[in-house]
Amino acid sequence: MKTKIAKLLEIKKPRYITKEYLHDTDEELLKSIMEATSFLDPSETMSHRLFCVMHDIHESHKCPNCRTETKALFRSYETPIEDYRYSFCSVACMRTYYGRIIEIPIDIELPYADEGSIVEKARACIDGRIMLKMTIAELNTLKQMVESRGISRNGMSRVEACHIIARDLREKPKCRCGQIIKYDEQDRDYRKYCSAKCNMTSAITTEKRITTCNEKYGVDHIMQSEDVKNKMRNNAEERYGYGITSASQLESVKEKVRQTWREKSREEMDALRQKRDKTIMEKYGVSNSFNTTAGEKSRLLVSKARVVKSMEKFEHLVRPLFDMNDWDGIGKSYRWLCLKCNQEFDHVYRHTRKNGSLPHCPLCSSVVSSGHREIHEFLTHIGVNNILMNDRTIIQPLELDMVIPSHNLAIEFDGLYWHSYKNGTRPIAHKYKTELCNKAGLHLVHVFEDEWNLKRNIVKSRLRNILAKGICNIGARKCEIRSISAALKNKFLKKYHIQGECRSTSIFLGLFYKSRLLSVMTFGKMRHITGRRNVKDSYELIRFASMNNVNVSGGADRMFKHFLNNFNPNMVLSYADRRWSEGNLYKKLGFVLKNASAPCQWYMKDYTKRMHRSGFMRHTLVSDPEDKRSEWEIMKSRGFDKIYDCGTLVFEWHRPKTEQTEIEYSI
Repeated sequence: MKTKIAKLLEIKKPRYITKEYLHDTDEELLKSIMEATSFLDPSETMSHRLFCVMHDIHESHKCPNCRTETKALFRSYETPIEDYRYSFCSVACMRTYYGRIIEIPIDIELPYADEGSIVEKARACIDGRIMLKMTIAELNTLKQMVESRGISRNGMSRVEACHIIARDLREKPKCRCGQIIKYDEQDRDYRKYCSAKCNMTSAITTEKRITTCNEKYGVDHIMQSEDVKNKMRNNAEERYGYGITSASQLESVKEKVRQTWREKSREEMDALRQKRDKTIMEKYGVSNSFNTTAGEKSRLLVSKARVVKSMEKFEHLVRPLFDMNDWDGIGKSYRWLCLKCNQEFDHVYRHTRKNGSLPHCPLCSSVVSSGHREIHEFLTHIGVNNILMNDRTIIQPLELDMVIPSHNLAIEFDGLYWHSYKNGTRPIAHKYKTELCNKAGLHLVHVFEDEWNLKRNIVKSRLRNILAKGICNIGARKCEIRSISAALKNKFLKKYHIQGECRSTSIFLGLFYKSRLLSVMTFGKMRHITGRRNVKDSYELIRFASMNNVNVSGGADRMFKHFLNNFNPNMVLSYADRRWSEGNLYKKLGFVLKNASAPCQWYMKDYTKRMHRSGFMRHTLVSDPEDKRSEWEIMKSRGFDKIYDCGTLVFEWHRPKTEQTEIEYSI
């Protein structure tokens, strides 16, 4: 059996030899090993069993001192046999077994042994990791040899005394802080540091920590990694709610801290102040650390680091005309260059914790973005009055770009750069704002920057429809429903639908008024993303769009009933984009709200156009099976950023169970 195990260990590491592995490869060997180590607990690992077989251990381990059964010190298959055999049931047994340097009255004549033999026994004890029995004469000699070196024997064990003689030490080792280091009898050596604090602040540990952080995260300290900080913020938001990035921001925690300080007596507070002042005086020689040159220098370095980091976020807008070596702190005036109009200007940099203070060019910059301003001008042009700009009173402390109280409507213009993930916008930020507005009785519409720039006419038409301003109304009974071609459907949706055409459709219905196509509604079998592809007689309502600035009263209802009469579905699924819709149309068609999905991410290369993440799935980005990076890590390495929407509302229509499939719907 030992021969088989030895051959097996040549090709496989012990930790990979498991019961399952042996059961599949050599069931007879597994049975033999289990029988030979039946004295072990059934939960013991196979590595422990192999260790016992190879070292001829046939019974449960017993304490070397009191001979009671105890668990042996087994770390891994490479555990030294001496450590395994000399595992004690308690510290008391270990100390009793190894013994202490005994004290003998000085009026008795003491026997002594040869010092050379003591040195040999001490080396055998430390290097060979065995404990040899010593006579009274040898113990007396060991005691005398330690005292002759001027080393105190207070609390010293025989193993430590042997170590001092074997290593020829003249004093006990000291930590870098000056404290004497304790002796570790299990490892038979002195510890490297006197405490965990000295260990963590040592140069070796610091260098190792920096090396590990650089290998894992590419920074010297883990808190310098934006991914780690974002993950911590997201975890805190998931646990405590949106906007809470740390447990210390919770009111319950703040109140607990305040209560702790309130419970301290005046004497305790005075003692804390004295301790603080004493520490600062010992370190800097003054009562306030910021009154020192070092404190002022530290303050400048911190502000400089924050400025450099924040300026990266608007480097495409302005460029500093000063050297960072000339940085003299925040609140001072510096020279800048506007990259849009090439105008030089002075600006007082006032840093904020999040994004820094954007230096605004006096010629071409404005507090309100151009898209924000253009939407406001459009609303005013179509006759919308009393528009509240940058309101912070409705969902305090958050801001709403535009609020129209007469229509219970709010509009947000979301710039792709300023609302991107890299710029600090959390994944649930837009959804959270929408939900706050719903609770306040407002319908919030989010207009992304690329929609306004690339599909402005569609955006204007949708806003007109929501506000009922300047819309041409046509009755559905005057119209005719026909099936249309895929080419005509794609052309119409590309021109009039905010999301453009969709190729995952098979049923195309058109609503015509005097031979002119006014609306299109498309259906298809359940797509893979719905997770319901195998549901019988189920369809998905994928697109519905009407011509710009035209509203066909009852058009959607008539087209949907036409679909039900001709295709007899049992279930229809559809999604409403929460950035634009509250799902009122689906409710009129008889749909029922099932749930709200999580926000979806869109990728951007140069902050000019969003691209849906479905075109960047990880399996399409990675060709190397060894590449373990996530989808976001790959996209980030390729220069992409991402932005999140508000998610969707999931609606379902089900045919009533009592209704027969041959019943026709009246149109």
